[in-house]
Amino acid sequence: MQESSDSTSALARRYGLSRTTVAKWRKRTTTDDAPMGPHEPRSTALTPLEEVLVVAFRWLTLLSLDDVLDCLRDSIPRLTRSNLHRCLSRHGLSRLPKPDDATARRRRRAAGSTGCVHLHLRVLPLADGRRSVALAIDHVSKFIHVAVHAGPRPPAGREVLRTLVQAFPSAIHTIVTETPMPIARACAEHGVAHRQDGRTLPWPARQAERLDRTIEEALAGIDADTVKTHVLAFVARHNAERRLKALGAKAPVEAARSRG
Repeated sequence: MQESSDSTSALARRYGLSRTTVAKWRKRTTTDDAPMGPHEPRSTALTPLEEVLVVAFRWLTLLSLDDVLDCLRDSIPRLTRSNLHRCLSRHGLSRLPKPDDATARRRRRAAGSTGCVHLHLRVLPLADGRRSVALAIDHVSKFIHVAVHAGPRPPAGREVLRTLVQAFPSAIHTIVTETPMPIARACAEHGVAHRQDGRTLPWPARQAERLDRTIEEALAGIDADTVKTHVLAFVARHNAERRLKALGAKAPVEAARSRG
């Protein structure tokens, strides 16, 4: 059809097709079927904010699919194992790291005590302005701390570390960041080691970039008070109530105190 000099009507009669179908194929430069479906794949069961919560939680905790489902089921009533798996697959997070890299390090840390905290600072574009958000997690106990600051500039390193020391139920001996942060002096004052190690991220940079874009799209119309209400309430329930298989059916706060 693409190479023929006959009219569209003649080709439609010859091949038993509609004129629309013939015209469509004559405009194409290839003979491959065009991809169907939405240009931006998205969930039909989860809201953008719920999808952000799922992706960020998996990305930070490295928990199994069943543990993620157990932790998020109360906060996201429509979440099922199947739509959770589809959501993670869309973001390239359906598989945990291979045992020879991040997972192996995670298992070695799990055999020891708590106190090695991974700290991430992000600037999120909320409806009432850009806000700096601190995310911290102990990868042994899965204890999470989230702080939403007043403006786009994060507080001083001393203030960040003071807040972490007060929030975590066990003593912190190491702070790990993926990028350089002005926190080394504050760590030295508290007797805490600071290590920069981009390899501790569970997935490559392209997944981290996709996570950032998803967060920005979901939080664009939400103010800081709403984020605090939903996110901090979820974090409090997770730390105190979620009994995870990875922790021997203990809640994160219990695991932190028993292994600290």
